[in-house]
Amino acid sequence: MPDRNQNRYDDFYRCDLAQPNSREALEWLQEPGRRTITGSEGSRGAMSREQLVALVNRLYEMGAVKVVATKIYGKPEHQDTDRLVIELPDDPESRKRLFSWVAKWDKKGIYDPTPDTGQRYLLLAWW
Repeated sequence: MPDRNQNRYDDFYRCDLAQPNSREALEWLQEPGRRTITGSEGSRGAMSREQLVALVNRLYEMGAVKVVATKIYGKPEHQDTDRLVIELPDDPESRKRLFSWVAKWDKKGIYDPTPDTGQRYLLLAWW
């Protein structure tokens, strides 16, 4: 497996993760107030809190080390984001499951599926 520290996007995601508007996804979803993940016009659209909790739990079941909502914005009573950053495991089978699932997530085919090049993070976006 290639060196996990050599992926060109990992530094970008590390910077996102270090921002004060990033939170572990399940913790953020359990906070009081409305929590949504939406995208731009014509994207996947909003999901209910229950759907989001199920989605994040599924990512953990597939082997994600951590799932973080980044670039959270809004007021305490309603916060939103359009992305989750998945910290990937070392286990090759878990990585394969996560990459496959994320590739299927992009039903629109806007982006080519992200290949596993040994990176530490994988983006799940709502655009």
